[in-house]
Amino acid sequence: MPLVKTSRTAAYMALFRAIESAQHPGHRLFNDPFSIYFLHGWLKLAARIARLPLLRQLLIAYIERYWTGAFTAGIARTRFIDDTIAQAAQSDINQVILLGAGYDCRAHRLLLPNVQFVEVDHPCTQQLKKKQIGRFYEKEGNLPIKPVDYVAVDFNDAQLGAIAPAMLQRAYYKTLFVVEELTNYITEAAVNDVLRYIKGFPAGTRVVFTYMDKRVIDNTGAFSGTSKLFRTLARNREQWTFGILPDKLEAYLTARHFKLLYDGGAADYRYAYFGKQKAAAMKGFEYQRIAVAELLPGQ
Repeated sequence: MPLVKTSRTAAYMALFRAIESAQHPGHRLFNDPFSIYFLHGWLKLAARIARLPLLRQLLIAYIERYWTGAFTAGIARTRFIDDTIAQAAQSDINQVILLGAGYDCRAHRLLLPNVQFVEVDHPCTQQLKKKQIGRFYEKEGNLPIKPVDYVAVDFNDAQLGAIAPAMLQRAYYKTLFVVEELTNYITEAAVNDVLRYIKGFPAGTRVVFTYMDKRVIDNTGAFSGTSKLFRTLARNREQWTFGILPDKLEAYLTARHFKLLYDGGAADYRYAYFGKQKAAAMKGFEYQRIAVAELLPGQ
């Protein structure tokens, strides 16, 4: 079974990470040596030719032509979340729970020995992921293997609290949740279930999550450059189902006992990592946003 069958979106993001990782170490935003193991067919070929600078630029231009902003937003988002995890690990966070981890191997590539990682995802995705991570370590030899706890769940069909082990909620764990590229693929009820589950953790628990500006879901023409993207989603039988209006996010979180700490769109996090001049020329995917929130005391 080809790996890309499980989720085209996860495979495309793996390709983006592979392309970025092919850059010179002094220029790339991150290094993900695992990403190419999750590619199949022409996606794997594209990752290999990205090692040649000229072909890499042509490949990025091709991606930008069909999915305007997807590449630059995707890799800037990846770096933002990487930095959020690393900064949390430098404070008092000792547990990171990734909901809908996809094919990103942060638990292995971020090299945080004092942090316990838990991945919660669809069983098919996890089965393939564990297999490919095993292949990576077999090929690379004597690299230390980071232990990861896996919890299998279909977010739309099961309540997270009924499946995830209660031991994860023990008070001595200081937890950061990572919810990347999940909320837009599940129902509003499932999103609320995720937040209810997080509320079972101690006050101060944080969550970094991505979400879609609701306007792009209600009206696909609300933002430029989305028509080809939505056609691609339709061909892959994928659909965005949930979004929030940015000016309603703080009230949405407050009603669920969370404090909003950060909220930014693709233009904001591209600016943070590409700089003002380069980011100003990058268009598209402004509707894909990142937020950070903290669970308040006295639930």
